[in-house]
Amino acid sequence: MNNDSPLVTIIVPTYNSSATLVLTLRGILAQELTDYEVWVVGDGCSDDSGAVVAAFNEPRFHWYNLPFNSTSQSGPNNEGLRRARGRYIAYSNHDDLWLPWHLSGLLHEISSSGADLVHALVVLLGPNGRVEAQGAPPPHHSYATHFITPSGWLHRRELVDECGFWPAPQQTHSGVDFDYLRRIYRAGKTIRACRQMSVLHLPSLWWKTYSMQGVPPQQAYLEELLTNPRQLEARLLMDMALALGAVRPDDTPSALGAWLTPLRWMWRQMTLHFDDQRWPLFQMQSLKYQLYRRRMRSRRGLAPLKRRQP
Repeated sequence: MNNDSPLVTIIVPTYNSSATLVLTLRGILAQELTDYEVWVVGDGCSDDSGAVVAAFNEPRFHWYNLPFNSTSQSGPNNEGLRRARGRYIAYSNHDDLWLPWHLSGLLHEISSSGADLVHALVVLLGPNGRVEAQGAPPPHHSYATHFITPSGWLHRRELVDECGFWPAPQQTHSGVDFDYLRRIYRAGKTIRACRQMSVLHLPSLWWKTYSMQGVPPQQAYLEELLTNPRQLEARLLMDMALALGAVRPDDTPSALGAWLTPLRWMWRQMTLHFDDQRWPLFQMQSLKYQLYRRRMRSRRGLAPLKRRQP
């Protein structure tokens, strides 16, 4: 890095979703903090994503398209990391939105706490008013089992030198983002949650993003984000509170749920104690994840995976 290096490098992995990508980039332009560069990295895109980035005519925006489809955000994220010049790294999915104080809030948190990685409070928005949240781990849990979407992360650049690059999807038994966050935690790095909601995450699995027709749902959220972000924040926080209030802790689980809950707990404790990288846990988890990965691609509207990946 030199004196002209930006404070933050934002990596936006994308694949054939230019209708949402343009909205994500407009949200990034609304950030209060402006000392950043953006690397939009296509995963072998065949649509007009490159033209969308160029149309902004924004010198902080850069486009690179991988010559092949890696079937995962790992490939684009790693390419973005190789090109990054910033002191800090942030990620944004190509179909998520940031509130204007996202970067400034996370930078304040990482500077004041001395953490290696910080993350925002994330609101998950789905069809038919579905609302969920991702924040700090619940009591008696850690980041070994807790997940936050990468759209909420900010970490120091040197973390990549110390923990390595993102794993290929064929080399892990869980989502590459969950695997990478867990690797950072297991390396003894400090992770802190920021007590501020700043990410609107619209999961492609819920919305079937890749087969979606018409105006994407991000459009309405972006319009409110640009005109009255504090009003949007207050409304979404209220929606999350109402959703939480609708969950009754004394609800009686089904007979199947009553059996599955302790079994899931036992499996989690076994993987934590024996290390899920050991045989036979890794093979069992890997097979389970690869089957899940194929199933979820079709639900997102993506083409099926080929049997053999390069």
